[in-house]
Amino acid sequence: MDPKLDIDVRHVARLNVVAKQLVTSSFVGEYKSAFKGRGLEFESYREYLPTDDASLIDWGASVRSGGKLLVKQFVEERNLEIFFVIDASATMVFGTQDRLKNEYAAELSASLAYAMLQAGESVGACLFNDNIVKSVPPAFGSRQFYILLKTLAHAQNYGGPKRMERAIQFANSTLQQGALLIIVSDFIGFKPEWLTLLKIACRKFDVMGLMVRDPRDLELPQTVGGEILFSDSLGGQKLIVETGHVREAYNKLARQQVEEVRRGFVEAGADLLVLRTDSPFIEPVTKFFSQRAERIMG
Repeated sequence: MDPKLDIDVRHVARLNVVAKQLVTSSFVGEYKSAFKGRGLEFESYREYLPTDDASLIDWGASVRSGGKLLVKQFVEERNLEIFFVIDASATMVFGTQDRLKNEYAAELSASLAYAMLQAGESVGACLFNDNIVKSVPPAFGSRQFYILLKTLAHAQNYGGPKRMERAIQFANSTLQQGALLIIVSDFIGFKPEWLTLLKIACRKFDVMGLMVRDPRDLELPQTVGGEILFSDSLGGQKLIVETGHVREAYNKLARQQVEEVRRGFVEAGADLLVLRTDSPFIEPVTKFFSQRAERIMG
C-alpha cells in the first residue's frame, strides 16, 4: 500500500464527533480515579461540571452562591498538566483498515484531550518525526481543543523519518515536574537510546504509552499469500517477498518488537497499552485507566 497523507482539514468535523464520544463513556470517572485521587483536605469550592459525580454537589454552598451548583475541591484535585507526544512519521502513514495509523492516533489523542480538558486539565501536544513538527503549549478550555484538533488534522504535519529521543528531550525541557506525558506511536523504527531517555523522563513525569498498530504490523495471516511488494517507509527501499517463506519469521519478530517496547516501559516504571486500528479504542482505554486506578488505590 502506498502511504498517503489523508488527514486534512476535512477530518476536523469527524475528529470533533469521535472525540466527544469518550466523554459519554465512563472514561472521565476512571481517569479521575487513576490520576486525581480525592484527598481529605478541603481547599475551595468550584462550579459543578457535567462530568462530575452529582453526589459531590454541596447543596448548602450552592444555595448561598445564588443558584450556581458547587462542589468541594480537595488538595489532590488540583489540575494536571498533560502533554501528548504524537508520532507523525512515515511509519504512521500506513494502514490496511478503514483508517491509517495516524488517523487512528489523531482520533485517540483528540478524544483523550477533549475528555481531559472537560475535566479542567491543562492539555498540550507535540507532533514529531525526526524533529518537532508542531507544538501546542498546554492550556485550558474549549479553544485549546480546537487548536489541537486542527493541528492533528493538518496533512502537512505528517511524514518523514523519526527520532523519538528528540520528542522526549523536548518534553523534558518544556514541561513542569509532575506532568502527565502520553506517548502515542507505533513504536516502530526507534533507536535504542530512546529507552534511556524514557527512564529519565519517568523520574520527572507520569508517563504512559499508547501503541497504535495496524494488523499487518503484528502478523501476516494465512489469508495473505503469494508475492507482496514491501516498501521501507523511512528509507524508500522496496523488496518483493514470497509471504509463505517469511510469514513465521515475520510474525515472531513482530511479537518480539511489541514485547521489547512493553519491557522498556515496565523497566522505566511506566504503563503501555497496545491498540489495533481494526478495533475501537474507547473500551480498552477506559479499562486501562480503570486498572491503573485499582492498582493505585489498592
